[in-house]
Amino acid sequence: MKKYDMRICLLLILLGLTMAASAYTSNITADAGYNLKQGYKTGIILDVEPPYNTISPGGITSYSVEVSSLGPPNGLPYPAVGVIHLAIKGLPENAVGVFTPSMGLPNFESKLTIITEEDVKPGLYKLTIFAFNKKNRILEKTEVALSIGGVTVTATGTATVTVTQTGTTATETPTPPTGLEIAFSTDKLSYNPGEQVAVEGIVTDRSGNSIEGASISIQVDNPSGSIVHVYQTATDEQGSFNDTFTLPDDAPNGVYTIFVSATHLGCHGASHSTFTVGESNVSAASILSLNITAANGAEVASFEPGMEAVASIQVLNQGVDLENGIIWLEVDDPRDVPIYIALLSTRLSRGENVTVKFHIFLEEDAVEGVYTANAYVSDDYISKGGTFLDKEKEIFIVEKPSTNITTTTTTTTTNTQFTNTTQLTNTTSIYTTSTLTWTGTNSTTTTAIVTNSTETTASTTTNME
Repeated sequence: MKKYDMRICLLLILLGLTMAASAYTSNITADAGYNLKQGYKTGIILDVEPPYNTISPGGITSYSVEVSSLGPPNGLPYPAVGVIHLAIKGLPENAVGVFTPSMGLPNFESKLTIITEEDVKPGLYKLTIFAFNKKNRILEKTEVALSIGGVTVTATGTATVTVTQTGTTATETPTPPTGLEIAFSTDKLSYNPGEQVAVEGIVTDRSGNSIEGASISIQVDNPSGSIVHVYQTATDEQGSFNDTFTLPDDAPNGVYTIFVSATHLGCHGASHSTFTVGESNVSAASILSLNITAANGAEVASFEPGMEAVASIQVLNQGVDLENGIIWLEVDDPRDVPIYIALLSTRLSRGENVTVKFHIFLEEDAVEGVYTANAYVSDDYISKGGTFLDKEKEIFIVEKPSTNITTTTTTTTTNTQFTNTTQLTNTTSIYTTSTLTWTGTNSTTTTAIVTNSTETTASTTTNME
C-alpha cells in the first residue's frame, strides 16, 4: 500500500512539472522565431538595424542597436541581467567601429558608427554584434552586412541577404590585427588580506574588433615587487577574459600592480592597473571613469565640427594625501595630432573622490574621424619627479552633418575670468580656448574659461584681466 501511494505521488509530481514547462513555453508563437525563444533563456533580445549598409571607402555609416530585457511568461522569476556590454567582430583594417554608449542596463539603445579610411579594402564584410554579461552568463549575438565599394547588397524578406558582386571580390575574413588593445579592471579598488580578487577584461584590435583566441598572461606583484599570482588563459568569442585569485592572509598593505599581456597572430598588446590592500602609505589614485558628452551632459553618437565636447574625469585617491596631484587630459585627432592638452593641479586628500570636466571646443574645420581622449593622474608634475598613477582612454567621433545646418559662432573675449563658489587651492590649467569645471566631494563647482596659452592660478573668488 505504501509503495502504491508513493508511485501515485511521483506521478502527480511529474505531471505538475510537465504542466509548468508547458505553461512556460505556451506563449511563444511559431512566428516569433529564434530570437524570442533565446530571449526567454538569456533575459535579453538584441536587435540591430539595418541588416546591411553600403558605403564607399572613406565613408561613414551607422547601425541602430537595441538591447531589451524580456521577462518569462506566467509570472516566473526574471533572470538576472545586469550591465550588458556591446562588442563587434569582422571589421576590416582601416575601419573603426564605435558604440555610443558601449554598455547599459536593458532596455537601452546604442548607435554603432563605422568610419572607414580611403585605403580600406573594398568587399563584403560580415559583422557580428555581441551583447553580453560574462558574470551572469548572458550572451546574444546577431549578424549584419557591410558593403564597402563595389559590392551590392540587397535584402529579401526580413532574414535573407543576397550579394551581387560588381567587379570586386567579397570577403568575410577580417585582416589580421595590426595591434592589440587591452581594457580590464578588478571588481574592487581596495581589498583586505585573504579576500578574493576578480579580474575581467576584453581584447580588441585598433578597429575595435573583439579578438577571439588571444593568449592572455596575467601577473600580480605586491608592493615590494614580488610575484603573488600568475595565470594564463585565452579570450572567448567576445574577446573577453577573466581571472580570480585569493590574496594571502598575510598580504602586506600597499599598492599591488596587475600586468596583462595579449598575443594573437603575431600581434601583441600590454596594459597594467593597480589596486590597494589595506591602507596604502604611498601614492595611489585611480581614474574611475572618463566620459565624453555634449555641453549639456547628454551622450551623443558623434560631434560636428565647431561643437563643444565635455570630458569628465572621475578620480579617487586611495593612498596618501597628494599635495600636488595632477589630472591630465590629451585629445588627439584621427591623424594622431594632439589638438588639446590640459592639466589641473590640486590637493587630493586620502579617500577624496573628485570629478574634473574639461570643455573642448572643436574647430570649424575639424578633421572627420575617430578622436582619442587620454586621461592621466599623477602625484606631481613629471618634470619634478612625479609618477603617473593611472590612465584611461575613451574615443569619440567627429563627422560633418548630412544636411545643411545653420550654426552660430560665439567669440570669447581675450579677458580671462574665473567664477567659483568655493576656494580652489593650487589649480593650474594650460590650454587654448577651453573651459575647465571642477567638482569636489562637497558638490561645489568651479569653472574657468581660458583663451590663451599662459599658465594661470586661481585660489579664491576673483575676476582677473
